[in-house]
Amino acid sequence: MQQVFRNPLIEPYLFGISSGAALGASISIGFFPQIPVGILAFIGALGASALVMFLNKNNTNTLFLVLLGVIISAFLTAISALIQYFVSAQKAQSITVWLLGNISLASYSDVALSLIGLIALIPLYLLRFKLDLLGLSKAEYLSLGINSKALTTITLTCISLACAMAVSVAGTIGWVGLVVPHIARLLFGASLTKNFTASFFIGAIFLLLSDTLARSVLPQGLPVGIISALIGAPIFIILLKLRSK
Repeated sequence: MQQVFRNPLIEPYLFGISSGAALGASISIGFFPQIPVGILAFIGALGASALVMFLNKNNTNTLFLVLLGVIISAFLTAISALIQYFVSAQKAQSITVWLLGNISLASYSDVALSLIGLIALIPLYLLRFKLDLLGLSKAEYLSLGINSKALTTITLTCISLACAMAVSVAGTIGWVGLVVPHIARLLFGASLTKNFTASFFIGAIFLLLSDTLARSVLPQGLPVGIISALIGAPIFIILLKLRSK
């Protein structure tokens, strides 16, 4: 996504995926405990990203899309906070724990479902050469016959499906989608043909490291989202310093 929008600060959750999943989870925990949290979280994540894409369908300005995602995300986050305010203290605590991310409760069936998210990334892998060309100037990639609008739509759709599935299983775990692409570019160069696959493994290592620390710090463990933020933020500052040089 950072390649498509030419912005190093772009991450999937900026487009409402995280806040949509959070709203779905809040509704499930707060009002419909008989419905699995993952189902409503998945629906919420897809619904939020679909709303962003629908409102942006006739606009070619990527800045508008980013701002739209931020606005939708803020609105959905406010609704989630409102739900926490009105439900019982126990349910509010359960919502908070889910929002911080936790993969310790994931079952083998959850792992099987997450393969759907992996399948959604296959089109992006096949299009990685064309996505690479978006790093050129607008005149250059248009002269090569690249349809940036179509590529943007495909990218958002596939990433929304993949992230919605991941969030529905593990909750909202921040900084992975922001930091990992920068690490991959630093190690393997800017070309997606080289760092696309590497990002999968780097992301897995980053998450496993965060989860291991989360389980080791305290006897009862910590939500992995806390550790990923504590690790991700300093790493991102270091990466920004290296890029500025």
